[in-house]
Amino acid sequence: SITEFVKKNLAPGDCFIDIGANIGYYSCLASSLVGESGVVYAIEASSEIFIKLLKNIEINNIKNTTCLNVAVSDKIDNIVMYRVFEGNLGATSCDKDRLINRGYVEEPPIESKPLNLIIDLEYLKKARLIKIDVEGMEWPVIIGLKNFIPLFSEHLEWIIEIDPFAIKKQGGSIAELFKIFRDNGYYIYSIENNY
Repeated sequence: SITEFVKKNLAPGDCFIDIGANIGYYSCLASSLVGESGVVYAIEASSEIFIKLLKNIEINNIKNTTCLNVAVSDKIDNIVMYRVFEGNLGATSCDKDRLINRGYVEEPPIESKPLNLIIDLEYLKKARLIKIDVEGMEWPVIIGLKNFIPLFSEHLEWIIEIDPFAIKKQGGSIAELFKIFRDNGYYIYSIENNY
């Protein structure tokens, strides 16, 4: 599972970047694993979910985590997030077509920008694990990072939720996505995750 993968791959002093942090499950888990000498960046685009993220960080008395209410993308822009009415808040997306049969609330526009303009490049270079789960918008996140991937640590691992249809809708493909990582020396494998 993703939880087991995170537990196995993070150690005290590591840097974890959680893109699409939601209410903070993985950020809180990572915080306990990286300890006082480590750092966690929890990035959540939904303003309403971000409030819940902050509350969970506060409840757990977490001091090594920076929470950022911004959308990660390939360019500086403003986007609108569409939050589901109830149930799985993790389905919240800036692609309202994904929620057509679920019912959603439109949130005020939020700034989007490439990750290197959100987190200083020196910290990005130290990242041990980056998780990207942004409900169908993974392609712009990766394209925004593409030129910086060669600068990252050789120990960096990625967890990326992939939706082939969403990637195609944004002008990319799974083959192109895999090529970006393979060209930078990464091996690609899947993680079983039972929710």
